[in-house]
Amino acid sequence: MNSLTLLWVLLKGQKMKLLIENWRKYLNEAEGVKPRLIFLIGPPSVGKSRWVQDNMTGDYLVLNRDDVVKRVAKESGVGTYDDTYKKPPAEILPTPLPEPQDRQAVEQYLASLKAVADKFNSKNPEQTKQFGPVVPFTVENYIKALTPRTEGGWGVPMLRETGEQNFIPLYYPKINTVLGTIRKQFEEERVSYARDTKDVVIDMVNMSLDEREGHRMAMAKAIAETPVDSVEEVHQIINDKFDQQAYVFANSLEGWSDEEKEKIKQSAAKRAEEEPGKTIPPHAFNRFFNSYVPPSQAEGYSTIETVGIPALTPERGF
Repeated sequence: MNSLTLLWVLLKGQKMKLLIENWRKYLNEAEGVKPRLIFLIGPPSVGKSRWVQDNMTGDYLVLNRDDVVKRVAKESGVGTYDDTYKKPPAEILPTPLPEPQDRQAVEQYLASLKAVADKFNSKNPEQTKQFGPVVPFTVENYIKALTPRTEGGWGVPMLRETGEQNFIPLYYPKINTVLGTIRKQFEEERVSYARDTKDVVIDMVNMSLDEREGHRMAMAKAIAETPVDSVEEVHQIINDKFDQQAYVFANSLEGWSDEEKEKIKQSAAKRAEEEPGKTIPPHAFNRFFNSYVPPSQAEGYSTIETVGIPALTPERGF
């Protein structure tokens, strides 16, 4: 087969695929078949993205924040996925840090961090060049970061479960700008997908009920193009447009055994070796597992299934 004949065959195949997809879309619309809104539920490194490749067919959209992060990190010059979440080291912080309720102490502490930031910047010219100079938080952001979500804050823990410092009130403004771009582009994608007629796969962890409801709320507002006030109204809008389905990447809806949790962490470590630039630390998995709430029919799903843990294969040492 010469190159021209091969090209003709490939073009013919692409045309045929497009015709089939358009015909399927026409039939679905004619028969009143709703597009699916598919929630993939499970921590990182369990095989969600691979499952999409192996199980989804036809014309569909995938909502994945990590894809946006990697794209924006590269385009901005910040670097990799990991670079996007880079923080100054906790060791440079004077301790103890003041509690957010003591505004005067917070003001004094942040004023003292100016000298700490200047010293760090002068000693780390390469990081300063890549990410911009480190600066302290504003008083307002310090207080908001440590204020619980239930009280309108960000709910950042002061310490990790291991007792290490988690909250670091120093940041790189360039990275902050990049994170703002990521939020904007992700929201634009979610709004666009909500208004589309294709199947939508939300390929994120979706472990907590709050996260899943957050997606539904944002998509319902996009569909209605007006404020939506209640969970009931959100569910009505979403279920009128979509057939909701949930696939849990576990062997039981109850979650993961301790052995499985350890293997998933090992899977993440292997993945970091296979794909340098994206690292999920072990303490993050503890947060994911602790936040898990099994999906229920009360959320509006027509299908709730477990699919096992596809990433834990003998080929990968499991």
